[in-house]
Amino acid sequence: MTAAVRWARENGAGRTIVAVPAGAIETVLRLERDPDVDAVVCLVTPSDFAAVGLWFDDFRQVSDAEVVELLERSRSGVGSPLRARA
Repeated sequence: MTAAVRWARENGAGRTIVAVPAGAIETVLRLERDPDVDAVVCLVTPSDFAAVGLWFDDFRQVSDAEVVELLERSRSGVGSPLRARA
């Protein structure tokens, strides 16, 4: 996340807001102190946080090919980069 925030700032982002559904409290606090982060939104910070995937009913992996396809579609402006996954 820190690398993404740095990239966004270096590429002209006026504000950076980190938004995640679940996270470790230590990580959230570190991001809140980061001078390049304007705001952090995290819905749950469970004390027993071990892995983000444990907090989702469906946390399937995304293939490299799917990521490349979504990035290409978002760059071209053709169709929505998001689609329902079965």
